[in-house]
Amino acid sequence: MRRVALRGIRAHLVRFILSVLAVALGVAFVAGTFSLRTMMSSTFSAIVDSTLLGDAYIRGAEPALGRSMTGAIGENRNTVPAALAGRIATVHGVDKAFAGITGPIVVVGKDGTAVQSTQAPSFGVALYPDDTTVTVASGRAPNGPAEIGLESATLASSGLSVGDQTKIVVAGEIRTVQVTGKMSTGIAMAGATIVYLDVATATAVYAPDGMASTIAVYAEPGVTESNLVA
Repeated sequence: MRRVALRGIRAHLVRFILSVLAVALGVAFVAGTFSLRTMMSSTFSAIVDSTLLGDAYIRGAEPALGRSMTGAIGENRNTVPAALAGRIATVHGVDKAFAGITGPIVVVGKDGTAVQSTQAPSFGVALYPDDTTVTVASGRAPNGPAEIGLESATLASSGLSVGDQTKIVVAGEIRTVQVTGKMSTGIAMAGATIVYLDVATATAVYAPDGMASTIAVYAEPGVTESNLVA
């Protein structure tokens, strides 16, 4: 039996080699796909964990259409009025509440290319003056559409310095802006490129209809998360 198999291999050596190569490449591609998926999933999870600093979050209900089409609970949800944050801040047990106004942005680095780290996203965030989860490490907070603040790791990877001028691409528009501050959250952002905008600018770009994706709620001292949610 072994002789017959070896004879068949010798008679069709090229076909045998190509078959082995095809199997090896197929296994490599499948393994690579799973590895890439795991890497991107862990990166995304790390970014989500590092940006969800609130004690509780208010978000919209899931669209009925999305639920019926997928047959499961989806990730996309309806938006909520950003102005609702002001009412929530007056609820007993609530210290602060901020509407999550954020969206895609591209910032140009010192070398004239877009700042990007691995597969992590690049997004702009509204910086609230009384948001204590973000601190100004140097410089000052941005004020107006011609100013931005950069998260500390983003500033380092961009090659820019506080006071430099650069360009951003937001809402399909190229803008010349000045880096006014180096911002820090005190935690690693998993390679994400984070650009801070003042609230008015971020609202005009990402929430012109007054709707936000979430509202982050922070509890007063001594209030547990479960009591806050209740």
